[in-house]
Amino acid sequence: MKDIEEFIGLAQDVCANKAAMVAANGFSDAAKRRAQGADIELYRVVDTGDHPWRTGLSIPAVYECVGITEIGFAFECESQFEMEAEINVGDMELFDVDEKPLGKVKTLIHQKWNRGELDQKPGNHDSLEIVHNPVKVQDYQGVFHEMRVFGSIRVEKRIYFGHLRLTEVSGLHNVITGATITKRMVTENVGRHIEKTWTRINSVDQLAVRPVMTFSCADDYESESDGGEPQETEN
Repeated sequence: MKDIEEFIGLAQDVCANKAAMVAANGFSDAAKRRAQGADIELYRVVDTGDHPWRTGLSIPAVYECVGITEIGFAFECESQFEMEAEINVGDMELFDVDEKPLGKVKTLIHQKWNRGELDQKPGNHDSLEIVHNPVKVQDYQGVFHEMRVFGSIRVEKRIYFGHLRLTEVSGLHNVITGATITKRMVTENVGRHIEKTWTRINSVDQLAVRPVMTFSCADDYESESDGGEPQETEN
């Protein structure tokens, strides 16, 4: 506190327009209040390098990821089509007009999503032409029927808030405003593991602090042979 008072007196003696004080280990709450009242900026050295004053720093961040939560299927057929009673819609196999297999409905929708050919805006999206129509589908007796098929999906955005650790940074941290001045910084890796440790929120508007960074991604669906589990791809 004594150092702050002496520094304030020095700044007043030289009629400084702006004054700032830097400390390796930061300032006490009393010193912060006194400096703020005298319009003095206070900075703490931040450096993740191998130094005696090595410090850790994290920043508030938001992680957003969109993915498909529901899949639907619709078809138009001129002939009478009778399908198995317990078939899973996503597992229905589609064939081209030459009766060559195209893939299952769910797989075809996931492939179009991975290629960025489906709307990723949250909500319902109907009447999606997942393959070039017309196609053929087998009924429960193995008879092919020509029809037009369409898919539908429900897209959901998952939002998470947390503090992202900086693995490399060197600069000055303003202890009054919370801002950091630096020429370079490196963050820890961001991925789906964050969904297990960060807090899920409904909207960024509900946050009491302003996030410094926002990471956006979309689920990437693996092939059926890989288990069909979604992975994340960064946008």
